[in-house]
Amino acid sequence: MFIMKRFYTAMSLVAVLLYMASLSLATTSSSNFTDLSALLAFKSEIKTDPNNVLGSNWTETESFCNWVGVSCSTALNLISMGLQGTISPYVGHLRRLKLLVLEFNLLEGVIPASVYHCQTLQVISLAANKLRGVLPKYWLSNLTSLHTLFLGQNNFTGTIPPPFVNDSELLYLDLAYNNLHGSIPDEIGNLKNLKFLALGANNLNGTIPSSIFNISSLRVLAIDTNSLSGTLPSTFGLQLPNIGKLYLNENQLSGSIPSYLSNCSQV
Repeated sequence: MFIMKRFYTAMSLVAVLLYMASLSLATTSSSNFTDLSALLAFKSEIKTDPNNVLGSNWTETESFCNWVGVSCSTALNLISMGLQGTISPYVGHLRRLKLLVLEFNLLEGVIPASVYHCQTLQVISLAANKLRGVLPKYWLSNLTSLHTLFLGQNNFTGTIPPPFVNDSELLYLDLAYNNLHGSIPDEIGNLKNLKFLALGANNLNGTIPSSIFNISSLRVLAIDTNSLSGTLPSTFGLQLPNIGKLYLNENQLSGSIPSYLSNCSQV
């Protein structure tokens, strides 16, 4: 399990770094009052800042475009800063926010509802914190630009709501290492562009939805360490031609290994 956890961590970092390398950030130096207020509200919810990054650098004497981890309201990137506190609901008020990366901190509480309504967001990476709560019913409906969602290694509970979306841009979805229970919703198969799906190390049960095996773009499928049952479809290798990493261990699956698995040359 430790090896798998390191794998999930590495994958989340790779996806975020690749995105940051390609992100075209705004360079305007004008200080928008709404965005400044939202960032200061975020700072006020951080109770422990061991490196004093926010205390020494996030000051009104300096344009917020020059603050550590901020790129003129389009990106808030504070990876592994040891930050403790909660995420301010005003984060969702950053009108041009594309990238929200707060992974590998000690943040607690719930994800503010405003984050799920921030239509400009393309990357949300909050993995490896102490966040809790349930995923809201329409968790992906308003995130129409989102392509990366990493919420793994937290304390989320409840079930995985069906992703009520039609033309989702989502490429990477990580909910691994939480306390989610119930079945995997069949509507996961609506995420036709997914390349990476990690739901491992939860308390999921039931069968693996057949719709997952129709996501031909999948390269990584990690649903290990749950209580999933049933068999794999006989045409498994034909339906997921691009799969490179497959983790199904520590479940209650039965039956034989599909003969077409050999078609997955990258596994």
